[in-house]
Amino acid sequence: MKDLKQSIYNVLFDDSGKYYLYNTLSVGIVELDSETYNCFKEDNISAICPDYIPTMQEMHFLVEKNADEPAEYLYYYNRIRFGCGAQLLSINFAPSFACNLACPYCFQGQDKDIKAMKVEDVDKVIKFAEKRILASLSNHNVPIKQINANMYGGEPLLQKQAIIKYCDGMYKLSKKYDCKIRFMMTSNFTLLDEDLLNLIDKYKIYVQVSIDGTKEEHDKRRIYKSGKGTYDTIIKNLKKMKERHLEDYVVIRLNVDKNNVKYAENIINNVKAYSTDIYFGLLEQYNGFNDCFADNCIGNESVIRARRSNELASILVKYGYRDLPLFGKIDPCAIGGENKFCVDCDLNLFTCELGMKQIELSVGKISDDGDFLPNNNYYKMMNHSPALFQKCMKCKLMPMCAGGCSAKAYLNDGDFNGELNRPYCMLEEEELKEYLKFYVKRMYE
Repeated sequence: MKDLKQSIYNVLFDDSGKYYLYNTLSVGIVELDSETYNCFKEDNISAICPDYIPTMQEMHFLVEKNADEPAEYLYYYNRIRFGCGAQLLSINFAPSFACNLACPYCFQGQDKDIKAMKVEDVDKVIKFAEKRILASLSNHNVPIKQINANMYGGEPLLQKQAIIKYCDGMYKLSKKYDCKIRFMMTSNFTLLDEDLLNLIDKYKIYVQVSIDGTKEEHDKRRIYKSGKGTYDTIIKNLKKMKERHLEDYVVIRLNVDKNNVKYAENIINNVKAYSTDIYFGLLEQYNGFNDCFADNCIGNESVIRARRSNELASILVKYGYRDLPLFGKIDPCAIGGENKFCVDCDLNLFTCELGMKQIELSVGKISDDGDFLPNNNYYKMMNHSPALFQKCMKCKLMPMCAGGCSAKAYLNDGDFNGELNRPYCMLEEEELKEYLKFYVKRMYE
């Protein structure tokens, strides 16, 4: 025992007379007897039963005294980022930030640029994607094995011809270079027509659609610019998807705030026939963008947010959807992804969709020939890492947060100086314990 210490990533908690230990780096969890629990709590590991030591080491609860655990996580972080993660080419295509709705909580604010990409410029995006495939192999000896072709906005369905051309071009690339391809679109789903329905069916595009409560609640906040609600239109279009047997390609996000959370079960009952993948999303405030909605957002206090999330997770379980809230050691953020780009209507490139409207966060541009023209931001973001943030490296939750969402930090700080590498706490220890209590209860059900 003299050469061992307990991990800096241990989290102790108790619930209903039972004692548990969780490790944020190994994501191991174990139930303890009261004596062993107290040994860890008092950091008296020499008193732990010797029979338990091998298991405790295997699950990373006990480590060698000279262990550098932050370095272990950073190895994992960089191994994914520049290893298997680099084999994925992700292009998030936003041909315009224009939208036909005026939702009060939109993090892009209400003043949306109506400028749109020229349809002929889509060819430049396709050329850029092809050159990234070729460069990844020739420059780094990393073959692209999968393409994620995403569509975003604003409302992408406003740019019908552009997204049709984008999908056709990206699909041809996947066949030419023998890559798997997955299409994904985030849409308010009010503009679906037969051409777009055929496109979704042809390429099996996963469409994320948001519902904001029951019809009455939804129509108060997910509205056209005239103030008219959109519920009936969205449901009508979801029915069209179901008639084509495409419900497996519909992802429904149920936006939750203080006003509609009490109707959560009713909301699921109203839409469950239209999708095999439904989840709840807590609406968030972004300073200076959707301040008018701030008082409606749930959970400025982390424990309250966690308990509410657990309640919503229980409802999802009841209806056969996602089993548990997602937590655990996380992969690198897209900000530092080798082949992950967002493209706007002016062919500016970004690494995160949350920062796309902030032109100072651009990492470069696509040339007329489809070449990548990086700027200094690109190299800064390619070095994005929790290692940049001293307070993060000392935090026991670091493997679950990795420095947090720098884009959210940037938008909320209001200091738009182009420096995106900022820490942002995504989780607190008491909040994690609430999720863990829910998790272990599910284990015993």
